[in-house]
Amino acid sequence: MVSGIFSLYSDLIDINGEIANSRVFRIENGVAQGHLILPDSMEAGTYVLRAFTDLQREIGEEMFFHKTFKVSRVESSAKANNGENTVRGPIETVQKIDIAFLPEGGYLLAGLNNVVGIKAID
Repeated sequence: MVSGIFSLYSDLIDINGEIANSRVFRIENGVAQGHLILPDSMEAGTYVLRAFTDLQREIGEEMFFHKTFKVSRVESSAKANNGENTVRGPIETVQKIDIAFLPEGGYLLAGLNNVVGIKAID
């Protein structure tokens, strides 16, 4: 196990190869905690999450973690024409979705870290 304090660098890269968001996380005893915040102004589309350490940077980008994912715009039911939640993707397709937030134990506890499952059905 790696001991000590290191840095984990993360980049959110858009389809044009531009870095849309960047963040550095502290790795302590092999574990990093944190989250990336996607701004409301972020365009719908395909993005790549890239993460790496200083050691991986020295070896080369082929050692980096890469994960491709899509970001869609979600409209509230108040904005939707038919009163149902909709998702608008980059090609303006509309789908009905059902989203459920399921807190562990059935309750969210204020002031404490909670485990919440998210169930999304299209």
